[in-house]
Amino acid sequence: VAIDAKVAETAVSIRREHKMRLPDAIIWASAKRESALLVSRNTKDFPADMPDVRAPYRL
Repeated sequence: VAIDAKVAETAVSIRREHKMRLPDAIIWASAKRESALLVSRNTKDFPADMPDVRAPYRL
């Protein structure tokens, strides 16, 4: 997924709201842009209780 202006804007918004590092925010923003579910074992940085984020062992 290309990091275009929409992904960058979404990443900044996610970063501010969730107080996360920019690389993690870009990953999440990229998933949102593709309307994809973000699956990650990293529940510290990606809260599994969010509607568009899942931990693989909770699918």
